[in-house]
Amino acid sequence: PLTGDIYFRVVLLARPPSGAAPQIKDSRIAVCLPGSGVYRQRDRITDEIATIRETQALYLAQRDPEADLIRRTLQQRQKGLEDEIMTQEVTRYSAGTVLTGPEHRSVPEGLFSGTDPVSWFSRVSAWLLSNAYPDLPIDSAALSRPITQDDAGHLFGAIFTRGRPRSDTTSSILAELGVGLGLSSADRPEVFAPEQCPVLELIRDKLAQSPEPAPWSDQYYFLAHQVGLTGALASLYLLIYLRQASPEQEVRLSDDHQLALSNGRSLHGNRLTADLLPHLIWDSRIGQWANTIGPATPASWNDSLNYLVIISPDLKPVPIEESPSPSEQRLLRDVETLTELVSRGRDLLALFSHVPGNSLEASEAMSESLDRLARISGDDFRSVPESVRNTYADFRLLEQDLAQARKLAQLADSAPAVQAVWAYLEGAPVPSEMAELSIERQALAVAVASASLLGFSRPWPALAQQISDFKSRYAIAYRALHQELNQSLIAYRRNLDAAHLKQHALELLNSIPNLGQPAGAGLESALAGLDPSLVPCNVATKSIDLEVAPQCSNCGLTLELSLDTDGLSRLIVEIDAALGEKNRMLSNLLVDKILQGQVDQSLEDFLKIVQASDLSALSNTITEELASFIRRVLV
Repeated sequence: PLTGDIYFRVVLLARPPSGAAPQIKDSRIAVCLPGSGVYRQRDRITDEIATIRETQALYLAQRDPEADLIRRTLQQRQKGLEDEIMTQEVTRYSAGTVLTGPEHRSVPEGLFSGTDPVSWFSRVSAWLLSNAYPDLPIDSAALSRPITQDDAGHLFGAIFTRGRPRSDTTSSILAELGVGLGLSSADRPEVFAPEQCPVLELIRDKLAQSPEPAPWSDQYYFLAHQVGLTGALASLYLLIYLRQASPEQEVRLSDDHQLALSNGRSLHGNRLTADLLPHLIWDSRIGQWANTIGPATPASWNDSLNYLVIISPDLKPVPIEESPSPSEQRLLRDVETLTELVSRGRDLLALFSHVPGNSLEASEAMSESLDRLARISGDDFRSVPESVRNTYADFRLLEQDLAQARKLAQLADSAPAVQAVWAYLEGAPVPSEMAELSIERQALAVAVASASLLGFSRPWPALAQQISDFKSRYAIAYRALHQELNQSLIAYRRNLDAAHLKQHALELLNSIPNLGQPAGAGLESALAGLDPSLVPCNVATKSIDLEVAPQCSNCGLTLELSLDTDGLSRLIVEIDAALGEKNRMLSNLLVDKILQGQVDQSLEDFLKIVQASDLSALSNTITEELASFIRRVLV
């Protein structure tokens, strides 16, 4: 009888049995009997082949032309005899019969065509299996190609594995085979949808008639030997049933199983449930380690470790006879630590949310990550993994969330330093004329922006040297500017005050209608733009501390400030020109009044004023009262 993973047997009898026909106990066994005839010639050829092999052995070590000729001759003769005997074998078995049991079947022609015995076995086994399983629960017409030994593993990856890079074979395998195997629909063959799968119906019916839990081997033997699936497909369908079953089912494994998870860890415990399937690495040997399949039972400490070690990596399996209480207390402490991590992460995101340039998308994604972690809770080793299962369909996402939360907590430790750098850069503008320092500031601003920090492109401690280097170069530029401005600010302000005085005189003269249209339009606003709003600083340049604050605490100077001495000089020339024009107009009007004999007391008084103050310097003496007096004189 066929046992284990043997699905057919082909027996070639060298001679027909002399007694009763063989008692064949399985329809997948074929006993091939040669036709009757004389066997002396076959025996003679067999003996000659044996003699040739023995003779060849004598010439193996000889390396001379004569020995080479003998070896070639013997090899050619052996090849000819082997072809001859195989031709006779084809004739003998083609003329013979094939017995299957318990009832004999008619043998199709061509089973023994050709001289390759392997092709005989392939054809005989295909014939046996097609007779044994005439109605397979799959749609072979919908299969784009024959199913190979490796297809079960590729299908497992396409069905269960989420988020893992897939090869082209894996990504297309469901589209190729899913419809035929009842795992997807014809309209969307690439999407896993086994709701109408005939094999799963067979499994449900079989399990309904089996004890709980049912031996895995019984279900496997049913699918592989009675239904006619390959062993790998039988295991795959049973795992798919485990995924689809409601209420939840489990597969109990032997203690020596070697199943592994996609994160590189071994599968802890001996309990396989549907939630673990997306993380399981396919192993065709699962049938060797699976004991039973049936309703899910409470998870032991070791079963729960598959989730717990993600939260507490130092946790270890505990022998069945020992209590897990000490390890359980460690787990609960780590859950409390996780709660603290979530709280600190949320505080950091709240801080970053008020910073210009904050990445809203990154913050929202991290907030969702922290929200998921916040749902992990429990007061024992069973409730904690249950909260994980309810939150994470894929616990690789839990690993990512935990790693991110720990990075956020580390960044939260540096939050005061981050805020200090933000404030420093905000108060340390650098003009584009200082190209290298300006670019360095921009690069640092990008590096310490909330979006960059939340992206963890560079850890905060790694930025410390870059920040220090910027401050050093910034301090050199700042002190040089501070000293330069202090040296030139007195003369600049003196010239600026004189310009303001002249501008005021121009405005008063412009207010006198008799002097024509106002002159020097726009000079007032231009002059206002040249005011640096600074006074000479009495703090020694060398003593300015630029490590904490980017500006002198006394004068508040920034690198963007500069004294536009050239602009002020040009503006003074323009004001003088406008004043000169008004002075000429005033002089002309006064001369005309004198020539016309219109000298009255007011004009005589004004001439006395002019004698006391040169008209060209009128800008230094003119006031509102004097401007009003000039208006009366010119009437």
